Amino acid sequence: MPRPRFFKLPADRRHRILEVAARHFGERGYRDASLNQILEECDVSKGAAYYYFDGKADLFGAVVEHVFAETIEEAGLAMQKLDRKSFWPMMLGLQQRFLERARREPWIEGLARAIWMLSDEERRSPEMAAVVELTVSWLTALFRRGQAVGAVRDDLPAELLSDLVASVDQAADRWLGRNWERLQPAQRTTISDALLQALRRLLQPPRKRS
Repeated sequence: MPRPRFFKLPADRRHRILEVAARHFGERGYRDASLNQILEECDVSKGAAYYYFDGKADLFGAVVEHVFAETIEEAGLAMQKLDRKSFWPMMLGLQQRFLERARREPWIEGLARAIWMLSDEERRSPEMAAVVELTVSWLTALFRRGQAVGAVRDDLPAELLSDLVASVDQAADRWLGRNWERLQPAQRTTISDALLQALRRLLQPPRKRS
């Protein structure tokens, strides 16, 4: 996580650093992105950078959090306003918004691929673990809301549902990382839609037997 000094920077300065870093990670991947080049483009000295981040992994984690939060904000998601009717259309809309942004800004797609290509060792680092925990916490809150309005099954705890989705997501990440280059854009969209529908079937309340 960024150090407290980072959050004391002016908002436009923070946004600039995260956007530049996101583009570098998206275009080059996590391992090939150069921290020095990112800092140079942002006009930040390496010495000053360590006042804000512990290193490249810390910066990468901050970038993933930033893009995640930005996507949620752009979608206008107000979790407490979701009801049974709007819950799943919102999930589909969130996915479509991400895919649309990826078409406009190809580095977004690259950033997603950089996440998919992380090794198991990199995923276990404290910086990446913090990002995973943030995502799982958000999913848990979302599923609790879904359970409250009858859109998500309540025969399993929301925390368990979040862990199940995170496990499916990691499996999808590994598969996409291995196969991304051979997939056409239309195939990528089809697979994303099918994954969401599979998760929907897992998460929706079971049908009552007559």
